[in-house]
Amino acid sequence: MNISEQLFENGYAIKEVLLLDGKIAAVLRNLSAKDQLSLERYMSAVEGSTAFILHTYSVRLLSRTLIEYNEKKIPSQEKALSVIDTLPGAVVDYLVKAQHSFEKETAKVFTGEDIKDTFFETASTDSDSKQPLDQEILEKEEVSAS
Repeated sequence: MNISEQLFENGYAIKEVLLLDGKIAAVLRNLSAKDQLSLERYMSAVEGSTAFILHTYSVRLLSRTLIEYNEKKIPSQEKALSVIDTLPGAVVDYLVKAQHSFEKETAKVFTGEDIKDTFFETASTDSDSKQPLDQEILEKEEVSAS
């Protein structure tokens, strides 16, 4: 199921990411508004170097979106943090990059293009009915204006 279908049906989307030719698998969930606000509240109290703040933000963000690691469900943010703390830095960096990429994919859905492609495709054998949706609307407006 693609991202727009997941968002429509579930209210959230998930994505599996693979490392080391599939030897490591993780499942990420998109960030909810509540989790984003909670993260921002937490980060407002964090002090330190720019690198420390960015790393802290990335790890905390990942802890809110990592729901499975190597086929083991992660039931809470606290458990996710304990899993993340045991991982090599390169794995954490990869997961953070994958999570950021997934959030961008999710945000792209809201531009409307993916939604239109997913929910307004129609199967038809009539070649005239395969006009783009925007063209059909424009033609109907022209007819009603005449």
